[in-house]
This record gives sequence, C-alpha cells and structure tokens, in this order.
Amino acid sequence: MVAFPLTLHRSAGRSLIVAVALAVLGHAAPAQAAHERPWLADKPAAHIAQTIALPGKAVWRQAVPLADRSVILLREQSAGDDTPFLARLVPGASETVPLLPDWSGIDTGERGATSFAPTALSTDDRGGLWLIDQASGAFPPRLIHLEPLSGKVLAEYPLPSEGVTKTSRFTSLVVHGQTAYLADEGGVSLTVFDLASIRPCAFSQGIRPRAAMRLL
Repeated sequence: MVAFPLTLHRSAGRSLIVAVALAVLGHAAPAQAAHERPWLADKPAAHIAQTIALPGKAVWRQAVPLADRSVILLREQSAGDDTPFLARLVPGASETVPLLPDWSGIDTGERGATSFAPTALSTDDRGGLWLIDQASGAFPPRLIHLEPLSGKVLAEYPLPSEGVTKTSRFTSLVVHGQTAYLADEGGVSLTVFDLASIRPCAFSQGIRPRAAMRLL
C-alpha cells in the first residue's frame, strides 16, 4: 500500500515537499503487535521524494490533492505579490500552472472576479473543488464551487449577513454532501452553511444560537 501525504514547506524558499510513505505488507519475521515492541517503528519512515519551488513571493498556505493525483495550491494574500491565488501541480511536473476561475458560465452580475481573495480550499465527495472567497470592500464573502481541472465556476453562494460578522475571517473549509463547514477565526465560531436552503447557522464557543437550533 502506498500513501502520499502532502506537506507545504513554509520557508523562504516557498517549496512544496511531497513525502512518500511505503508500507510493506507481509514479511518473513513473526507478526508482533505494536504494543509488544514500542521502541520500534512499525512502518518505514517517510522520505522526501521531490521538492518543487513555488512561484511568487507570498507564502503558500494550503495544498489539496485531487483524485487524479494533481494538487491544487492556495497562496496567502500579499500586497506585493500579483501571482494568481490558485495554482495546479500535475503528477510528475516540476512546476505549477496558474488556475484561474472562469465565471463565463454563470451570471454574477458585475462582480465576477472583482475583489477575489480566497482564504481556504476543500474538495467534496464527488471530487469538486470549493473555496471561500473572503472578498473585500462592499462585497460579502462567498462560497465558490469550481471544476478543478478547468477552473470553470459551477456555482457561487454569497454568505447571508446573519452568517458573517464585522470581524469574520474564514480560514478553513470542509464540504460534505450538502453542508459546508466554515471556521471563522475572526468571529471565533464554526459556521455551518446549508447549500440546499442557502442558510447559515453558527456555533460560537459551543453555544447554539436559536437560528442554529431551528436548522438542526
């Protein structure tokens, strides 16, 4: 069995380190439970298989693997860096290519890519790519559903005002089925967004607001 854990190396070199762990099934030595030999590692140590330099000057904050073994990367916002926020690394490649969202297939009014500033990525159980666009200025944060290979925007969901505070800063995202879970570091809460009804509910420090109680 071969596992491919991905690690972003956050150093001055801005590189992506791909670590490969090999687990060998079956061997000549007698089988022993791990607790019988706690001083020994039960699997060979992972080793660095490839180091890939990442573009731009900003720190790259997240790497999301896809089913085709490609990797989508997200960089942090930086005033002095005009590198595209998203990049794609295909298997075997030594450099990334920009992944630019394409809004041509949906009606977003005048917004589209205006104030586009993604802060977190996730994949769903069907292989779709999702991101949180924190946005700026007069535009509210929004969830965006992308086709991960072409960057085509399949849908977007502006977050309703009741799911956002003045200090909201969404830093993590998980999408499961018809539900999106957004970690709001600025508002110190977990916002659960129902994609079917387009309604949010927030869990703040373990307390369920009345709106959340009605939705659950």
